[in-house]
Amino acid sequence: FDRKVLDLCTALATEREYWEEVKTEIVRIALNEYSSIWSNGTKKEQNEDMKSAIKDYWTFGPYSDTQSPPKWIKIPSTAWSAAFISWVVNKAGGEKRFSKVSDEISYRTYKANNEKYIFRPTAHCFYATIGKINREVGDSINPFWTFSSEEVKPSVGDIVVDSRVDYKALDPELGIYRTHGDIVVEISGNKMTVVGGNISNSVTKRSFTLDANGFIKKKDFSLIVRIQSSIFEWSECDNTVQA
Repeated sequence: FDRKVLDLCTALATEREYWEEVKTEIVRIALNEYSSIWSNGTKKEQNEDMKSAIKDYWTFGPYSDTQSPPKWIKIPSTAWSAAFISWVVNKAGGEKRFSKVSDEISYRTYKANNEKYIFRPTAHCFYATIGKINREVGDSINPFWTFSSEEVKPSVGDIVVDSRVDYKALDPELGIYRTHGDIVVEISGNKMTVVGGNISNSVTKRSFTLDANGFIKKKDFSLIVRIQSSIFEWSECDNTVQA
């Protein structure tokens, strides 16, 4: 086989393994925050040590590029569930792609309702919308893709988003709208367990019953943001292995 093909297949395998490890780390980190830092959800955001944790979520999550959250963010009163998700993903190694289009190094800016919005992951709708863009262009670099919860079954490491609009309506021109997202940490039978922040003033673990076919009930979550590591697969690489 051509050396260039072999090199490409090696690079793809390396990239696929990297993102699979990111997915594993997302789950591990989320569970550790829930159990070790927030004491299984018993500690509350009003606690001084928890305010420090929330500050870290903002600083090293959505604002990791500047490490300087803007003054409009008030801790702990500003909704911080998306900051928690962003911090977990970044700490797991996903920062270079999360809430970004393809291999762009900066967050995109869109105009909506006569206002400009930077699609950094300060809100779940931002990273979900960007994931839809990556998916619909069939991007082969950025694995963060968004699906309707009616299209795919949830898997461990997914981010599930309870949205006020469904997949078809996701559009950067909508600007910002209320959403919540959680990380899937376990699938057991017809039960899905998730970890998320800013629920009951804490980081909590909750369980949801899937439908008879293993899909999320739309009343629970309407979107799935997934690390689609299969974009780093190529059939020609199977031939190189066989050879």
